[in-house]
Amino acid sequence: MLIAGATAISVTTEACAQLSGSVSVLSDYRFRGVSFSEEKPAAQADVNYDFASGLYAGAFFSTVRFASYPDVHRQVVTYGGYARRISSDLSVDIGVSYADLSHGSDFDYLEVHAGVTASFLNMQLSYAPKYFGQQRAGTYLEMNSGTQLTDSVRIFGHAGALYVEPGPYQHASGTQFDGRIGLRYERDYFNAQVSWVAVNRISLSYPVDSNQSRNALVVQFALFF
Repeated sequence: MLIAGATAISVTTEACAQLSGSVSVLSDYRFRGVSFSEEKPAAQADVNYDFASGLYAGAFFSTVRFASYPDVHRQVVTYGGYARRISSDLSVDIGVSYADLSHGSDFDYLEVHAGVTASFLNMQLSYAPKYFGQQRAGTYLEMNSGTQLTDSVRIFGHAGALYVEPGPYQHASGTQFDGRIGLRYERDYFNAQVSWVAVNRISLSYPVDSNQSRNALVVQFALFF
């Protein structure tokens, strides 16, 4: 699963059971191009267990901030799935996740995804029957790529397209496109990255101010275990 704060390629490793995780701080939490922290800093954590069979499960946590919904202050995404390496440069992944935005929130939703990684390119399609708790489905297609520039520095990129079906009394509001490009420095268990994030429009599906900036420079620092 590709968590919003990471923007990396999901690659299946050799089959072995292991527990991993990370904690991070970032200058702006951008979810599919949209700020979920009112363009202010956020804190995140992720823990994941990979089974030797290819199954995996985990949970992602992030602080969030919405001006119109002050009671919604955190996001917890639990997820699970199955990843399998087909060959040395081809792997597939299917999974499901459930996003909970604070207790009692009307924005909780279930999403399923399927992805394939070939060499340095990852493609993933996600589908939510009730996107952000609404009575309409949301489909998100994304591509992610990256390559090492040096032993410690990697360049990465992301492009995504979100389509949300119009509701019973709503007209289609267009597809939301987002992109990200950045540099990541990695050393031992430390990771620092800077990226430029942009989105063409703010989908009405999100509980955010539609007048927020549509592009941002995001800085992130993370520790891994």
